[in-house]
Amino acid sequence: IDGELADIGRLNVKQRMKLNTVQGFCGILKLKNAALFKEKSRYHSKVKKNSTTTMAVDGRNARVLSHEDLVLFERHGVMGPLDLLSPEEAGELDAYIQRTVYSESNPLYGVVKKQDKWEAAELLDQRDIILGVNMFMYDDRVRTVLSNKGMVNILKDLIGTDGINCWRSQLFRQESDGKYTYYHQNVDFADASKHASFVHRDGQPFRPNSALTSWISLGTSTVDTGTMTILAGSFKDTRAYDLQKYFLNNIGDLLNTLSYFPMREIRRMLKIFLFSKGGHRGKSKLLMRLAQFCYEDLFADGYASMDFIARPGQYYAFTSFNVHGSYPSQPGLTRSTLVGRYVDDRTIDLGRNMLMLPGKNGVVKVDPQDHGLLPYIRL
Repeated sequence: IDGELADIGRLNVKQRMKLNTVQGFCGILKLKNAALFKEKSRYHSKVKKNSTTTMAVDGRNARVLSHEDLVLFERHGVMGPLDLLSPEEAGELDAYIQRTVYSESNPLYGVVKKQDKWEAAELLDQRDIILGVNMFMYDDRVRTVLSNKGMVNILKDLIGTDGINCWRSQLFRQESDGKYTYYHQNVDFADASKHASFVHRDGQPFRPNSALTSWISLGTSTVDTGTMTILAGSFKDTRAYDLQKYFLNNIGDLLNTLSYFPMREIRRMLKIFLFSKGGHRGKSKLLMRLAQFCYEDLFADGYASMDFIARPGQYYAFTSFNVHGSYPSQPGLTRSTLVGRYVDDRTIDLGRNMLMLPGKNGVVKVDPQDHGLLPYIRL
């Protein structure tokens, strides 16, 4: 979280007083918990398995996949690796995306710049992943890849519908800096419950396969290059996700859990929680870190991990209800991934699919159609 801390910058006197007070309270909790022999499991044990465990592929006769394929997917919530592009095509696409996303010609850069010139410059200078969000909205080449008929037909079989929409795409770049992604779940997704456009249709249950992710490797994906790893079948148990929500609604238990960290780390994490400028800059990472801290207590004996090993141009399809994270890349190695997120049109109404972009006063809701952007891909 060094980068997020640097973004917060130097605290003023009032902020330092607030931070010192809350840190002191955590110190008291640390002593109290040690004296009473309380363990962190006391706090996350309150979180129940609150998952829609059914992942039935119904409502459509599969056209591409076999019955055996669907049975395995219903059990594990993941399929792959599958072929999409040749290694040469994947490499060319990676180079093209990097040039396009991190340039002033990126329309999203222009949208943010109208709101906040400083923020736009920071995003470009830091090669922030926010600039790689929803590239399909303005780029035909990326839109073509995410609309690939072979891949889309498989996704339709896995979701169990003839109508799906690609509502979001992201670009992830794993650098050789030792960073990794904490284990987390995207149950109901932050965007599903809070996104300005993401609405559940009446009478339609939101199942783990109502929203699927296509994880397209643009380079060689191995453990050494920091590939993603997933707990296959863990969509049946949402405690890692619910724990994040629980902490937000139960600040006392959040502080209790923080108290099990060293005091220096407590201060760093409290600074993020109290003063971070935006969700993608800190708070969401902090909550993921706390879920990772409790991960072994929650899942150690439950599910086997599956590493996304792939050559350039291959992809995996999976439900983000599954717990997943990534390894750190080894020195000198990097990895690029293009991710497409798809939803069942029967279950989800995307509306105008508002963009959530950073601005001077936090997140700004941006209507893509106001900027000549395509809201989503109907498939």
